[in-house]
Amino acid sequence: MFEKEQSEKEQFQKHAE
Repeated sequence: MFEKEQSEKEQFQKHAE
């Protein structure tokens, strides 16, 4: 649950870079 949310946020940040 928490790990999935963190992964999603990380992917979003990588995309924004």
